[in-house]
Amino acid sequence: MKCLIITPWCDDLDLNTVKGTPENAYLYRELSKRGVEIQVLCPDGKGIKPLKVGRLSFLYEGVYDRQIMDAIRERDFDFAISITGLGAKALKKTGKPFFVKYLGAFDYWLVSKIRRILFHRRFYRSLKASPEKVVMTDDGTDGERAIRDAGYKKEVLFLKNGYFKELLNLEKSETDKVRVGFAASLEKIKGVDYLISIINNLREKKHLKFIIAGAGSFKEKILKLEKENPEMVEYRGYLRYLDMANFYRDVDILLSLNRYANGTLPVVEAQAAGIPVVAFDMQKTSDFIKNNVSGFLIEPFNLESIEFLLNTIKKKQLLGMKKNIQEFAKKNFMNTEERAVREVDFYMEALNEGY
Repeated sequence: MKCLIITPWCDDLDLNTVKGTPENAYLYRELSKRGVEIQVLCPDGKGIKPLKVGRLSFLYEGVYDRQIMDAIRERDFDFAISITGLGAKALKKTGKPFFVKYLGAFDYWLVSKIRRILFHRRFYRSLKASPEKVVMTDDGTDGERAIRDAGYKKEVLFLKNGYFKELLNLEKSETDKVRVGFAASLEKIKGVDYLISIINNLREKKHLKFIIAGAGSFKEKILKLEKENPEMVEYRGYLRYLDMANFYRDVDILLSLNRYANGTLPVVEAQAAGIPVVAFDMQKTSDFIKNNVSGFLIEPFNLESIEFLLNTIKKKQLLGMKKNIQEFAKKNFMNTEERAVREVDFYMEALNEGY
């Protein structure tokens, strides 16, 4: 069986290169294990030109469809998987079965329906193309509502982010300080401005150290903080997925300050490693963090509460939470390999049903 994967990212199907979420790399590996021959189409400048990004990127969707249609015209495949809905309209024209995989993050609390449709235009266009089934990453945002808004009536599989198994047995590095981790894109929607405010307000607290991983428009401000206070702030750059274990090894508590729900990959991974998570309690975040058991749920955007918690919590208390945190993680999340098996089973069940 031959599968065509169309993805906006050329590095997300290889565990050795992927930064951020690894779920597509595990998908690729699981398909290969089952003897599926995989072809990849991504914006490498060959089959598809590099994608436009930014607020007006939706204007280029028709261009991408034409490029993808030309690129797949001579390709031999039995079914296709469109990551983020890229090329779904072109795939529809082939008459071959295809699936759409979307990675979540629907900020319904923020914008009107019209702005949502513009912002997530590829999502709505891909579902209008009527894929056989849809897989959506459940990151605590309102994916079910997004599906309803799009009018999609077929089956949808929601999967929470997974953790890599090695985190369950991760040995922590030793230090007297309480190390506060932050791993996310360094953008406002991820709450990096909140992080900077928290660091500035706690800069006299010598028992704290902030370890930050990520890249984005706030990078220079993070570097400035590190330069001003190197004993308190350590910036590790944009880490490969396989390098994240070292990050969690050096972290005692994780901050997740998203301006939408906080069911992101680092939230799941940190708990698998026995690390409590501090996050704003919004949308479905409470499905991902059990308050006072696997972390601490804070009233949205109440930075004073976070600062008080970080200033008063003891390292011994954090270490004492590890067992209960990991029990919660194992009960509520799958590891990455189990997650990939469930996803591929979903596709195969549909294909076996005669699509």
